[in-house]
Amino acid sequence: MITVKGVSHVYGRGGGAVEALDNISVTFSSGTTALLGPNGSGKSTLMNIIGTSISPTQGDVFYNDTRVDRATVEDYRAQLGVVPQHISLPKRMRLSEVLSYLCWVHKVPAARNRQLIDSVLERLDLAEKRNSRVGELSGGQLRRAGFACALLHEPSVLLLDEPTVGLDPEVRVEIRRLIADIATSATVLLSTHLLEDVRFLDPEVAMIKAGQIVFSGSYAQFTATLPNGKASRDSSIEQAYQQMLHAHPSVSTVVKQKCDPRR
Repeated sequence: MITVKGVSHVYGRGGGAVEALDNISVTFSSGTTALLGPNGSGKSTLMNIIGTSISPTQGDVFYNDTRVDRATVEDYRAQLGVVPQHISLPKRMRLSEVLSYLCWVHKVPAARNRQLIDSVLERLDLAEKRNSRVGELSGGQLRRAGFACALLHEPSVLLLDEPTVGLDPEVRVEIRRLIADIATSATVLLSTHLLEDVRFLDPEVAMIKAGQIVFSGSYAQFTATLPNGKASRDSSIEQAYQQMLHAHPSVSTVVKQKCDPRR
């Protein structure tokens, strides 16, 4: 479980300062949470803070009730897996070599290397590609290789940035099924603008607008924000997203959503 408490982040200083996040508080429990919001809303900043690549200007991140700080950050990072939107791996290295190197990075005991590599390649349907060079992989295989790298050390938290963008429909369905499988035993935070991914996964939903959380709840609750519930399943999430995007919720509504202990 990841808990964000009172997190703000400002880029720049003085007159050129830009507030990307404004006092955000939200909890991401086990299972999948889709992080929605328009470009510039603060999604990437929040993902980067949770992933420890940047520090918040104020506020804290907690992992299972333990504050992430200098004393605990390395233990926390050992529980993190990250799949960026753009997978960048050494093209001349064989996939098995990349994974062996990552075992060393994650301080995996040498006796477990082969077992973990075999297991993750089998899970990602990449066993036949273990000796292929990264540059020889197709787009879908490269994306799955990115998941293999992120899952190799068996993390309990997985951060996904637009994991299905640019993929063929068939591969996109495979990745969605993989995410659903991973979420049975981990906390998965999925940043996406592809609403069909959200519809397929039926996740918890957190929506950011102008650096603030404007909704946090279940997929059903998100689509239930539509008046009279008249939208079909195929269109409801798009309509709910547009309605939330253009709405101006009261402070009391947002605070209630943030503080619900079930989320």
